[in-house]
Amino acid sequence: MKSFKCIDKNFTAPAQFVSQNSNKIVLNVKDFDCKYDFITKDFRKTLNADKFPQIHINFGKLKKNNNGTYLSAAEVTLMNKTKIYNVEISENGKILSGKQQVKFSDFGIVPPKKMGGMIVTKDEMDLSFSFQSN
Repeated sequence: MKSFKCIDKNFTAPAQFVSQNSNKIVLNVKDFDCKYDFITKDFRKTLNADKFPQIHINFGKLKKNNNGTYLSAAEVTLMNKTKIYNVEISENGKILSGKQQVKFSDFGIVPPKKMGGMIVTKDEMDLSFSFQSN
């Protein structure tokens, strides 16, 4: 197994914000599926899904860049720790989308290892998202 993805199986793109006056997306850790049961179980255990069941992403105001994309200061809250990332967002019609690499270590998390280190999870995670603009 060279690589794997953990995807929120209940997530529908474009994302729906928590409320009409909010730029916040909430993801339930237990909704993630990594295709392989043992990896899904480790992913949820690593993120302490019982104690911290949700990931919160709160997008700040969008600022248009010179290249036609947007920039937003996005607050990512994972396991009760919040980090701010400057996220570049592309527009395709009414759909805004982007991807941001975050690190487990940004949140004080040690990536899981299996089988005596034969299966190693990288420190980096890619958060991909899309949502509809008004």
